[in-house]
Amino acid sequence: MTSSAASFHNLPDLAARLLGGSVIWANDEFFAARQNLISPGDADFAKGTFSHTGQVYDGWETRRRRDHGGHDSAIVRLGAPGVVYGVVVDTSWFKGNYPTEISVEGARVPGYPDVDDVLAAEWTELVPRTTASGDTKN
Repeated sequence: MTSSAASFHNLPDLAARLLGGSVIWANDEFFAARQNLISPGDADFAKGTFSHTGQVYDGWETRRRRDHGGHDSAIVRLGAPGVVYGVVVDTSWFKGNYPTEISVEGARVPGYPDVDDVLAAEWTELVPRTTASGDTKN
């Protein structure tokens, strides 16, 4: 493996639904479903497509209530065990309503635990708080 920052793009997507990946928890799903976080392929946008909560996007969008320690959060259960070499946070189509910062933590929880066990696990920082841009792959 090379030390190139982009080298992880050639590795398997451990969160892929085909492997059994899922988004098991999110603090809010008012505007868009949490499962959109692991949808395969590039995000799409169809202008004028609305649901009961507003414009439909391929991404996960919250009300940004900030009631969980000052940030929105979601938990992605990987579909296969492995080492995380990189994470893409794609803000495509989110031009004014994207997060200004992102961070990623990981936890190893054996078996198939419930959400409460995962929330109570010991978490390790994988990506420190980092500035994010809108309408791009961060």
